[in-house]
Amino acid sequence: RSHSRSAEAPPPPSADRLWERAHPNEAWLLVAAARDGRQSFQMVNADIRLFYRIGLSDAAALDATYRVADPPALLRQAAGRVMAAFFAGRTLNAVLGDNREAMAGHLRALLQRDLDAAGSGLDLTAVVIDAIHPPGGAADAYHAVQAAQINAEASIDAERGRAQATLADARQSATALETDATATAVELTGTATADATRFAADRDAAASARDLVLFERRLARLVALIPKTDVIIMDNRISAADAPLIDLRPPPGNPADAIIGNN
Repeated sequence: RSHSRSAEAPPPPSADRLWERAHPNEAWLLVAAARDGRQSFQMVNADIRLFYRIGLSDAAALDATYRVADPPALLRQAAGRVMAAFFAGRTLNAVLGDNREAMAGHLRALLQRDLDAAGSGLDLTAVVIDAIHPPGGAADAYHAVQAAQINAEASIDAERGRAQATLADARQSATALETDATATAVELTGTATADATRFAADRDAAASARDLVLFERRLARLVALIPKTDVIIMDNRISAADAPLIDLRPPPGNPADAIIGNN
């Protein structure tokens, strides 16, 4: 007979997986830990279900019938040994973080090997890990530790991001300074090369025609100064009768100033 359950009805006890509560079907297991630099252990609660059947061969059926008086008890004993050895070599974070399907497959292979060695004739069809968590009393403390670890890792990542940004800015600034220095060096080198070329040309010209070079420099100076100076050009070939008259007297002042001065 089937039973229907409303979607809003309370969940069955088998679906209760809250860490803060103890569950009757859970087993206590020891996992590896390190404390103060020394090897230690921690407790975890695990709800693991095993599904088995009698082997399909005649030999397996005979072994299960005549060599095993209580198959469930044998299976519980074998599971206790295998799981104790399995979890003792793993830390709490590894147990909680591992893929449960892969962990269940590993446990099934180890347990089946143990059953075969005992000649039980039993086939382990499935291992189902419903829950693995710290004990109910330590759940809050574990959550606090996990939260602190997450915050610490987030802070480390943030600082690494800022360090990378600072490094990128420093590299960009260094590249800009190097580029500016290279451009300045090229400009100064070009200027120095041009000056050296002009100096060599002047030296060679002065060695071959010194007077001509000096006259050329004089003309160059005049060409540079004439636009900035008031110049009067006189032709010495003009006769004295036709020569212009240049009045060098200062210009007369304001007549009103002269009248005021006389008074």
